[in-house]
Amino acid sequence: MDFVALVQQQLRSDDICKFAVEVKEVTGTPNTGIRKLPKCLALVCYKGAVVEECILLKFKRRLNTWSLEDVYPVFDDMRTRVISNQDFSFEIGYSTTRQQVYAFEASSQAALDSVLLELQKVQKSAQKNNQTSTGSSHQWIKYYIQRVSTPDSNLNESSETEKDKSSYSPTALVSRGASSEAVAAAMASQGNGLNTLLKQRHTSEYDPAKFKALDDSWVNTQLKAREAEFTKSKTLTMFLGTWNVNGKKPGESLEPWLRDPSLQPDIYGIGFQELDLTAEALFLGDTTRAAPWEQQIMAT
Repeated sequence: MDFVALVQQQLRSDDICKFAVEVKEVTGTPNTGIRKLPKCLALVCYKGAVVEECILLKFKRRLNTWSLEDVYPVFDDMRTRVISNQDFSFEIGYSTTRQQVYAFEASSQAALDSVLLELQKVQKSAQKNNQTSTGSSHQWIKYYIQRVSTPDSNLNESSETEKDKSSYSPTALVSRGASSEAVAAAMASQGNGLNTLLKQRHTSEYDPAKFKALDDSWVNTQLKAREAEFTKSKTLTMFLGTWNVNGKKPGESLEPWLRDPSLQPDIYGIGFQELDLTAEALFLGDTTRAAPWEQQIMAT
């Protein structure tokens, strides 16, 4: 399927789709169940801007069509990171104003590399041009944000009409899944409202810290339950000793200390104190006087 052509048909005439790829969005936890849902990620840029302005659109599959589900503006604080090369998973998040993280899986290593490469390019551009959520850039993306709450919208420019003049706040309307027209009217009554709407729109049930903790807990539980299948136990004897040599070199045999006939250690742990009492060793934390003692131990 040509996702670039599919997305381009749903954009405004001033916007261009630079790439579009089918992915799986990863949500949930090992306890509640991991869900991997088919999505399409598309990088869209505004041709009318003086400097490059881009967004990442996420589409979800509804029967035989794809509808817009969310908008990720490419601001200077956007970050991307590979989670695992084994399943081609990666995450997208924001390091400052919006702490949510969104996890996805690409279909192949080539697809993963392509997504990360293109995103890194536009991220650097956003950083270079100081494009932030509180700045004056990206005003054009309101068009797409307003349509996230209207699943059946085909994103045609002709659908931008105001049928609902509700006085509710934009954030309240979005959280209730209100119509895009109601959101637009509320935004108009509160100025540009872009940053407020973005903060409300970008929520996610995927918390990487909680996900990792739960994942580790589940893995540890499974390993413990099947421990007998892949582990063997053995009792070992360990010798632990330390000696204050007072800055002296080896002058006597270490056998009485290390080779006690009543002990047969499997592991030795040996420490020395005051190997080097010179000022250089004290200040630099380094000495060459350990070598003779190491040689004496190995000879024993």
